[in-house]
Amino acid sequence: MLVDVKYVKKTPLISLAALREHAELADMQVLARGNRLSITPVTDAQWRFITNRLA
Repeated sequence: MLVDVKYVKKTPLISLAALREHAELADMQVLARGNRLSITPVTDAQWRFITNRLA
């Protein structure tokens, strides 16, 4: 599967600790215990929260 990607704006680095401070992001796969830092899915709602509130 191929996906076209377009640069829109730079998103600052956000630490895992900062993500864990928000209940809205509690179910993010990257925050699950034992999960390795790699590519993990992010829902549309989670991405909107990150870009609107944290970035």
